[in-house]
Amino acid sequence: MSMSNRSFEQRRAFTLVELLVAIAIIGVLAALLLPAVQWAREAARRAHCQNNLRQIGLGLHQYDNAWGSLPPAKQPKTGMFASVFVSLLPYIEQSKLYERYSFDFNPYEGTNNEASTQTIPVYLCPSMTTPDLKTDNGRASYGISTGSGYCRYPIRPSDGKPDPTNHNGALIDAIRGATRIADVSRQDGSSHTLLVGELDYGLVNAAERSAGQIVGGSSRWALGYPGVTWCSMAGVFNSDRLITGFLEWETFRSEHPGGVNFVMVDGSARLVIETTHPNILKRLAERNDGEPVGDT
Repeated sequence: MSMSNRSFEQRRAFTLVELLVAIAIIGVLAALLLPAVQWAREAARRAHCQNNLRQIGLGLHQYDNAWGSLPPAKQPKTGMFASVFVSLLPYIEQSKLYERYSFDFNPYEGTNNEASTQTIPVYLCPSMTTPDLKTDNGRASYGISTGSGYCRYPIRPSDGKPDPTNHNGALIDAIRGATRIADVSRQDGSSHTLLVGELDYGLVNAAERSAGQIVGGSSRWALGYPGVTWCSMAGVFNSDRLITGFLEWETFRSEHPGGVNFVMVDGSARLVIETTHPNILKRLAERNDGEPVGDT
């Protein structure tokens, strides 16, 4: 090989300095691109979540049309805790699963257990992380809006009468009667009243007593019970921990940055930002306070 050819071959190779500069440039570009990719992925997950909520809202509208009212927060039979999401199964293309369910038993009793522990995609937000437990146990991402106040007792333990500060939302316990979309539309405006929102496992200081594990919540689609499918605005909105006793357990929360997704009574889906004033959140949760709410 001639001297000129050897010089040409040497010039074609990268020097160590050039290689290090190229690696540094690639690293800078990757660092700049990664947040954009993560933002795009989260935007897609949030849109997916909102689409789930729209399907749930559409199913509730179909139920209301068929039965003349929205489903109860739990079945009216004493002790039977089947949730709104069980009643909704035929309206979200889960009729076969619904046919396997018996309202004569609790969600996890007998043959109901197999149905209630199924994973239903429309009840799961893609952004939600679930606890690492041995069984899925029918975990879900959403809860119904029972109102602005503490939703654990539909009636006052002191005198057995309904407490006006709770179950004043769109979906209520049958002890209080039944709600209709038409009634909410006339009273508060269906586009400004919450119907269903997110309830994730993000409580960092919440433990599951039976297992002694930090699990961050107890959302399961089949069980009509506070903090499982019953939600309110009683605690700190979109909190990542228990603050005021255990009220945050039943208060809407999400893993989407900056807010919580909801479907409103009119079927529209939106993100309610976490900095929304508590008084506005209270009015959004109540179906009949007579006070319209502007954009959130």
